[in-house]
Amino acid sequence: EAEELYRQVLKSTMQHPGPRDPGVLTTMNNFALVLQTQGKFDESEAMQRQTLQTRQEVLGEEHPDTLINMSNLSTLLIERRKLDEAEKLLQRVVDIESRTLGLENPATLTATNNLAKVIQDLGRFAEAEKLFKRALEGRQKLFGPEHAMTLMSEANLGALYSTMGRMSEATGLLRKILATRIRTLGENHFDTIVSMNNLALLFQKDRNYEDAAKLFEQACNNAAKSLQSGHYLIGLLRGNYGRCLLPLGKRAEAEAQLLESCANLSAAFGDSDPRTLQNIRSLIDLYEKSDRQTLAAQWRAKLPATSQPAKTS
Repeated sequence: EAEELYRQVLKSTMQHPGPRDPGVLTTMNNFALVLQTQGKFDESEAMQRQTLQTRQEVLGEEHPDTLINMSNLSTLLIERRKLDEAEKLLQRVVDIESRTLGLENPATLTATNNLAKVIQDLGRFAEAEKLFKRALEGRQKLFGPEHAMTLMSEANLGALYSTMGRMSEATGLLRKILATRIRTLGENHFDTIVSMNNLALLFQKDRNYEDAAKLFEQACNNAAKSLQSGHYLIGLLRGNYGRCLLPLGKRAEAEAQLLESCANLSAAFGDSDPRTLQNIRSLIDLYEKSDRQTLAAQWRAKLPATSQPAKTS
């Protein structure tokens, strides 16, 4: 309903007052965010770029609306793994907001946190840790220890510690976050489901497959109840759950989860997206180890030529 309403409003306002009107630009920005939450990333990105370009021309680069647009676009670019462009855009946002709003302004802290994510994904862990801690300390002062933004910063820091092999620190943070989110938001909230997934991934990394599988299953069930059918998070969760079931010897259950994940992520991101390809490779591995070579070959054919795995003997 929201999508259709936005389309109708934009259709009627593009002629008058026109696409450069601040109110129309706000509507375009909000509509782009709706599309993003629905997994319609191509259309969302195109609309965000159009809105940003117009706001830069009409309002200037340092206007609050322009900065919000830049931050929104950078978040989408991170989701789409366009990391080099996201880093440049976010660094510009952090520089401008630090100067015009202050280092501890909520918008500055959000941009700092997002910049840290990009830098982590680019492999610069020490630099990312400093930025995550800066964002966390600022949010603790502004919002308190149980605020959603503070917990988000803790989750990001915990994920970084896991990547760096600092498992004890990571586990302590992620357990605390999940308990807080269940108590304050409920089990079916999007952020709680993400916390379940994060802790389950940590258990899986530590080869604690039983506890990981229980959490993945709970996250999948909660996501199916609370999110729109076909939402990309459901696909990501089912892929993680399927891979966790493999070392437990539950191949049939793993296959079902991976197949559903592939269909979901292919629809959301495309067949060539790394998240889709990860599940395709998991299915190939499952079929080869089950001596189902015909199915393995069918799925192997879906891989780009440069990334096809060697056949196992």
